[in-house]
Amino acid sequence: MRYTRQNMKHRHLSDDAGWSVPAIDDILDRGRPEDWAELGNEVLRAPYGEIAQRVVHICENHYMYGTSRLWAAFVALARNEAGGV
Repeated sequence: MRYTRQNMKHRHLSDDAGWSVPAIDDILDRGRPEDWAELGNEVLRAPYGEIAQRVVHICENHYMYGTSRLWAAFVALARNEAGGV
């Protein structure tokens, strides 16, 4: 089964894109693996983009055991793989 953002039942999805800071925070804190995969794909698509910046911001400001360090490292790795901007 292919998952899309339409499958996410999310209390903070208030815009069409669905990637507001509260939405990303909720996904990182309580999301399912398929939610994380979709967010990860967005970060990989644009490692220096707005969504990746939001992920880093959340990780720096909301400590989630394991999650904050994991996602900060994921964004750093994606940026490293993409090369510097």
